[in-house]
Amino acid sequence: MADFPPVASLRSFEAVARLGSVTQAAHEMSVTHSAVSQHIKQLEALVGVTLFIRHGRGVRITEEGRLYALQIREALQHIADATRMVQIKPRTLEVTLATLPSFGCHWLLPRLARFQARHPQIAVRLLTSLAVVNLQQEGIDLAIRMGQGDWEGMESRHLFCR
Repeated sequence: MADFPPVASLRSFEAVARLGSVTQAAHEMSVTHSAVSQHIKQLEALVGVTLFIRHGRGVRITEEGRLYALQIREALQHIADATRMVQIKPRTLEVTLATLPSFGCHWLLPRLARFQARHPQIAVRLLTSLAVVNLQQEGIDLAIRMGQGDWEGMESRHLFCR
């Protein structure tokens, strides 16, 4: 991307365009007045357009600069949004699993740590009970049960024999 301006130049340009002052932009960005001026000159040279008219110690944005600033502001916002999205931890999916206490304790729990290491985005909520409950009413996503697998309204898979 040889024609892509340095991000520092774009940020300086956007700040000066928004604030109307090189000094205020430098203060907001915690850089020197000279650094902001150099960024603007570098950007103007790259795009081949005068973005600001300098008068005395101040600047006035040109029409080309104003139109460019609208696009750059939006592009910088997209970059900031994308960065925030990447920084946010992935959402955790919670799965509620019901099983018999003995099966949960002796077979499932020893294997659960390995599952969670492989799938850190999935939180497993384990419910153990001897009672046969209505999975849908209790908000249970999965169940490991003993039997023939003929539970009404449920899909079942044979896991293993005793």
